[in-house]
This record gives sequence, structure tokens and C-alpha cells, in this order.
Amino acid sequence: MLKNITRSYATAPVKVTSTSSTLLSAPLASVRIVVANAGSKASPAGLAHLLSRSNAVADTDSKSALRLHRESELLGGQVQSKVTRDSIILSATFLKEHAPFFVSSIADLLTKTVYKPYEYAEIIKPAALADYIIANGSSSFVALEELHSISFRRGLGNPLLYDGVSHFSHESLKAYAAQVYTRDNILVTGSNLNEADLSSFVADSSFSDLSVGNGPPSIPQKQFLGVESRIRRVGATTAVLGVPLDISNLASYQLVVSNLVARGFDSKVLSYDNGALFYASVSGSTKEVTARLRDLKKALSDITMTYAHLAATQVARQSLSVKIEGSSAANLSKTNLVVVGDVDGVPYLDEL
Repeated sequence: MLKNITRSYATAPVKVTSTSSTLLSAPLASVRIVVANAGSKASPAGLAHLLSRSNAVADTDSKSALRLHRESELLGGQVQSKVTRDSIILSATFLKEHAPFFVSSIADLLTKTVYKPYEYAEIIKPAALADYIIANGSSSFVALEELHSISFRRGLGNPLLYDGVSHFSHESLKAYAAQVYTRDNILVTGSNLNEADLSSFVADSSFSDLSVGNGPPSIPQKQFLGVESRIRRVGATTAVLGVPLDISNLASYQLVVSNLVARGFDSKVLSYDNGALFYASVSGSTKEVTARLRDLKKALSDITMTYAHLAATQVARQSLSVKIEGSSAANLSKTNLVVVGDVDGVPYLDEL
């Protein structure tokens, strides 16, 4: 039986952890670099997405972006960068013997990127806008983005992707990178790598050139309930009911999700560093959405009224040892609503 081992090392200039199985002969390994509190919630609208995009296409002092990607492919690996609401995440999967190359290359992206005006105007910005256009082809994505916006307004309510409204320059990217790419703000995680080796690779890379600092402070997230938004657009109609949450309420609403999924609804809890968002959605024609939305609202009311019983049943079924806090632990009597698509025939929140 393979055993997972996780250890931490303080010798490298940034935090390093590595999880490996006892079968270290497996050929593939990976690294994941998380830049904490650097995602869309911490930046002006879209700037974190632009910075993440620059990690994939911008040149560094040591090599061009084209050369990095060509060398990565020749070595059987790939470097990627993405933005979340919490973080900017760089990652790579590769043959294990090439770990020093990939650790060094990612470190250079954080410390040696040259923010050129023409690269920003001709490559980074168009690539980011293409991401936005593709994502907004989905009414479900638009609805969830709007649900974040009305549930949190700022912070977690910031748009995930750059939409072209705000005006930034290559200097904006450079300034934001200097703010978030700091030693105490970064975690390097390895998979199927020897822990001591990974720590050594990080120590020998340009991670050592990062400035000392914690990055931007994490700001408490305000929550708003009973808010509604309707976005008229061509295509499928989607309606989403949601509730902003504190981290302490996650377990309660996971039980709600399980119950709704069993009833055929699409439902999840999205968890973030300083908050969470419960949602349930329905899609289809206006007639279908209206009927399913009323069913969903009724299901939420039933769950609120019977939550204590549901929790007790779940605890008994799974032999769990958890505290049952009663129906107030998952109060769904007040929600937010977003409707995207043909909004005319879909009822308003106070009509459900």
C-alpha cells in the first residue's frame, strides 16, 4: 500500500511542501506555485487576470516566452498560469529529472519578467479579452459572476476576468506583480518529488530574488442578501439562487447541496479564503426555468424547515460526530437571485 508523506522546509526563500508516494520511481512529477491573496478579489477589476496571462506569454530577462514553451515541450512538460478569486497559480507537469529546469523557469516568471509595452498591447491584453469572450458565451458563467457581484459587491464580487472596461498599462502589471510576488506570499507545492530536493531546487532558483513581504492584506468580506439582478441576452436562460456564507457555515450548506443534488438540481458551495458562496441553478427555456425555479425555491424552504432532522439523519447514516446547530445553521428563507437570458417570463424574487 502506498503511503503519502507531506513535510515542510524552512530553508528555501519561500514556503515549500512536497507530497510524494513511497514509489518515487514514477516518472512524472509536478509543481504548483500559489501566490496567495493575489487573485481577482485583491486587484482592480481584471488586473490579476492580466498578470496571470502575462506569465504565459511575456518574455523574461533570461529567455523569450516562445523559447520557454519550446524548451518545456522538448522536455516533455508544460508551464501554465491561471487566476482564481483567491490566487494566481502557476503550475507545471514534467518528467522528474527535469524538475530543476521547471522550478527555475517558474521562478524567473515571477522575478525576471520584462513588462514590455508592445507585449501588453499586442499579446497579453488580446489574450485576456479572448478568455473573457469565450467564458461569457456561457449563460451559467455570466450568472455566477453576477451572483458574486451582488452577493459581495467588492472583493469576491470583483469580476474574475478582464473585460476591457478598466484601463491598464504594462506598468500596471509590473506594479501589481511587485505587490503580490513576495516571499511570504508564495507557497511551492511538489507532487512525487523528494522533499529535500525540491527545497534545494527552490533555494537555488531566482525565488531568492523576491522581495520580503506578505503581499496585500486580506480584507474582511461584506455579504449582501435579498438582492436581485436580471441580464437580458440571447441564448439559454439561467436562473441562480445563492447565499453568501462565512467559512464556519460550510458544513451546513454542504448538507443542503447534497439534498438538492439528490433532487436533480445543480448546486455547489464555492469556498474561498475569506468567505464562501452557496448556489443552486436551473437552465433551459423560459417556461422550464420558471417551473424549476419555483420548485427550487420550495425545496430550499423545505430544507430550512427540516434542517435539524436532515442533519441528524446524515450524522446517523455516516456515523459522523458533528454538532447539529438546528435550522438556523442553514437558513435559506432569504436568498439572492440572478436571471440571465430571456428574463421577461421569469418571476422576480418576491414572486417566487
